[in-house]
Amino acid sequence: MRKRVAIGLAVLAVAVVGVYVLSPPRRGTVEYHKEQFLDAHYSGQVAQWIVPRGPRALRVAYFRRKEEQINVHRGALIGLGYLGERVFVISNRPSWEVENALRFRMDAVFTAVAPHVNFAAVIESGTNSVRVVAPVNEMQKWDDMIRKLDVPGEGGH
Repeated sequence: MRKRVAIGLAVLAVAVVGVYVLSPPRRGTVEYHKEQFLDAHYSGQVAQWIVPRGPRALRVAYFRRKEEQINVHRGALIGLGYLGERVFVISNRPSWEVENALRFRMDAVFTAVAPHVNFAAVIESGTNSVRVVAPVNEMQKWDDMIRKLDVPGEGGH
């Protein structure tokens, strides 16, 4: 009798673990927001090839909605501590030059590290600054790259 109860409890434990592992991430977790961010990001990329045939107002609304979804989930990932947001002060070159160089190099440098997961983004450049959102563990790479790009004649184009 005890043997049957033990086997039954073991089967139940395996089933519970299986359901937990195979279930989608819970709403509000880092994994949930990463999944939703990537969904919005990649479906927007795919739609660039499909949606252009529709009316302009529909295309604009569609891509605006995708951008809102990306921003919501990016904000949640910042709030949860997975992503960091940092403003880098640029002092030796125009910030737009540094921003353009970052955007140009971003795909090559960061997608080589994680080809299917690119949460990093150069959000904007100001008069003498560049705002970057990236995974917290990659922020030092951004700092190093921006410092190199801020030196005239060395890190630029």
